[in-house]
Amino acid sequence: RLSAATLIALVQDDDVPRALHMTLEEASTLFRVHPSLTLLGGWRGRIDVDGAPFNRQTNQLDSHKFGPGLKTIPYWDDAARCPFMFAARVNAAPLFAKRRILLQLGLLRWDLSCPGSAGIGFDFEYSLRAWHHGYRVGLFYSRYRHNAVKDALHSGTRTNTEAWLRRKEQERMNNRRLYELYPGFYHKEATALAEEANSKLRSSNYDLSEFVESGDFASWKHKPKTSGGAGVDLSDV
Repeated sequence: RLSAATLIALVQDDDVPRALHMTLEEASTLFRVHPSLTLLGGWRGRIDVDGAPFNRQTNQLDSHKFGPGLKTIPYWDDAARCPFMFAARVNAAPLFAKRRILLQLGLLRWDLSCPGSAGIGFDFEYSLRAWHHGYRVGLFYSRYRHNAVKDALHSGTRTNTEAWLRRKEQERMNNRRLYELYPGFYHKEATALAEEANSKLRSSNYDLSEFVESGDFASWKHKPKTSGGAGVDLSDV
C-alpha cells in the first residue's frame, strides 16, 4: 500500500537475480504491450487440462507445467523480444504485479494458511482471481536462480521431515480450497481463457532448450533455431 510504483515485484529471500536490468526491461515491456496483463510470473506456470488425472497428493490436476526444468515456453513476444505465454496459474517467485490492480482486487489473501504455516497457494489464488475479474496472467523467464542461497533447501519448511509433511498438508488444503473459492471457474474456465489468449501469440522460432536446462538466460536471445519460422530481427540486441 505504501509503494508509489506502477509495478510491484514479489521475490523470495533464497532466490538470486541475474541480468536484472534485462529482466525488468522485458517485464515492463510485456505489461505495456499486453494492457490486460496484471500478474507476470518469472518462475513456473500451469495450463490445466480437462480430463487429466487428479493428483490426490496435491489436490490438483497433473497438468502441463512450463518453466525451468519443465516444458519450454512455446511462444515469443516481439516487443519484449523474449519467450512469453499466458498461464492459468503461475508460481512464486519472482512475481510482478500491477500495483493498482492488486489494490483494486483486495491484495493477496492472508487467510489461506494459519499464522506460522506455509503460505503456499497465494500465487495460484491471485492468478485465478485475476482471470476471474477479466485480467490476464503471464509467464516469462526471469533469469532468477531459484533456491540459490546457501542451505535454502535445508531450512524453513525443508528443515526436517516433520516440517516438510506440514508443508505438503498445507499445500493439499490450500489447493482444495481453490475449488471452493472459484467453483466452476477453476480449473476449466481459467484454462480456457489462458488458451484463448495464447492463440493470439506467435510460436517461438528460437531453440531455448539448452539455456533453460543450464539456467544461462543471459544469452538465449542469440541462438536461433536452425530451421523453420521467419525468426526475429535481433541485430540490435
